[in-house]
Amino acid sequence: MTMGRNAFDADADADAGAGASTDGFARSRDRFETLLEWLDGEEAGGLSHGELETRLSVDHRELFRLLVQDHLDLRALREARLTGVRDADGADRSSAESGHSRALRTIFGEVVVRRVAYRGRGLGNLYPG
Repeated sequence: MTMGRNAFDADADADAGAGASTDGFARSRDRFETLLEWLDGEEAGGLSHGELETRLSVDHRELFRLLVQDHLDLRALREARLTGVRDADGADRSSAESGHSRALRTIFGEVVVRRVAYRGRGLGNLYPG
């Protein structure tokens, strides 16, 4: 079995976030299982120690990127809408809108963060911490 490194695909991560409620870490589990199968196979068995380390140094980054993405998707699913939101100047942010996202670069690769935006008439979006 040949296992290639998946390039970051923001659309795939965005689509997968919607189904994260059944098993929030399904993509990470699948990736880990694929990595274990590869390690148990002939291709990995034929590599030198250095080649194995090089390959795993790439594959672990993708696994960890998926773990971060899956965790962020779970946070987004669990994000409760707040009431009484005001900005630093005291302006009311009574309207909440889900579905906002932005790319975030991590040490493992790029992920997508989804948040609820709080809005007020004529004001920019606010994303309370």
